[in-house]
This record gives sequence, structure tokens and C-alpha cells, in this order.
Amino acid sequence: MSSLSRDKLADADYYTSLDESAPSDEQGGMEPARQASADKSLPLGAKLVALHMPCERFALYGVRSIMPLYLVQGLGMDSFAAVAFVSYFMAAKYALPVVGGFLSDSSWGKVKTICVFNTICLCGFAGLVAVTDAEGCLSKTSPWAYASLFVIAVGAGGSKPCVGALGADQLGDNASEELQTNYWSSFYWVVNMGGLTSVLLTPQIRWSFGFQTAF
Repeated sequence: MSSLSRDKLADADYYTSLDESAPSDEQGGMEPARQASADKSLPLGAKLVALHMPCERFALYGVRSIMPLYLVQGLGMDSFAAVAFVSYFMAAKYALPVVGGFLSDSSWGKVKTICVFNTICLCGFAGLVAVTDAEGCLSKTSPWAYASLFVIAVGAGGSKPCVGALGADQLGDNASEELQTNYWSSFYWVVNMGGLTSVLLTPQIRWSFGFQTAF
């Protein structure tokens, strides 16, 4: 056998061994198109975390949308004081993320921080509903309505810096840029839709059923 024939046979054996060693689809291999499709889909954990935000935005922006009327009509506050109170409420909500972020990074972690501040926020909503009827606060001299609103601001602000980051953690360290873009686009889309829906619906709920049901 000539040397040229031996070289051809060696090349044929080499490529045959490569074909046999390549993983088939049944052995766990995945076609490139299917792999790309899988990389685009968000993990279940990321979806669940992202769906938390429209619920939280709906509740918070709902309170914010009817708060001036509640302060004036329900608590007997004059309009200038009501505007100032709403400003303090929003300032507290946007200042508290500093505290939540510090606790998350230093000791608590994201999950505990979210759970603690969400529980605080729920307690604020429960307290507000407890002291409110359809027409407004049950007692215009009671401090509990003001305290409940403050507690809501603390709870909503404290969890704010952790939710999006926790969802991003579910993507894994090797997540593609496209998957990360998909997550953050979906995250902020549902956040804004939750706020928009609340601003549109909550005043109508208050008009039809009163403050207590709206809260």
C-alpha cells in the first residue's frame, strides 16, 4: 500500500472517530438553534421575582394617587399641609433604599431584607385599612393613620434596591448579555405597568367603594 493511501485511510479514521465522539441530541447534546432559544428564556425564579414588583407598585401608587384627598377629606388636613405630607412620604420612600441596601450588603442579604421590609409594608397597609372607613379616617385626631402611612413608606423604600438584583441573581453568573437585557426590559416594563394601572384604577375604586376598599 502506498504512503498516500495510508494517509487517506488515517484521515478517514480520524474524522469517523470525531463523529462518533460528538454528543447526539439523545445523549444530552443540543442543537445551536435550541440552545439559543433556551438562553433567551428567563428562569422561573427571575419571573417570580419580577412579578412581585407590579403588585408592590400597584399598592404603593394606589395609596399615593388618593393620599391628598384622604388627608384633606379623611383627616381634615388643609391642602397645603397635605401637599407637604405627600412630599415627606415620597422623600422617605426614596431615602429608605439606602438603609435597605446597606442591610442587604452588610448582614441580612437580599432575601431577608425583602421579606422584612415587605412585612413592614403589609403591616402599614393593614393599619391604614383598620383605621379607615369608606368616607375616611374613623378618627381625625388619631395618629394611627399618619403612622401607618409612614410605615408603608419605610417598607416600600427598604425593599426597593433588592428586588431587581435578586431577580438578576437567578440568571446565573454565565448569563448572556441578551438574557440580561431581556430580564431588565421585562422587569421595568411590568413595574411601570403596575404603577400605571394603579393610578388609573385606584381613584375609580375609591369613587365607587370608598377609601377602605381602595387601600
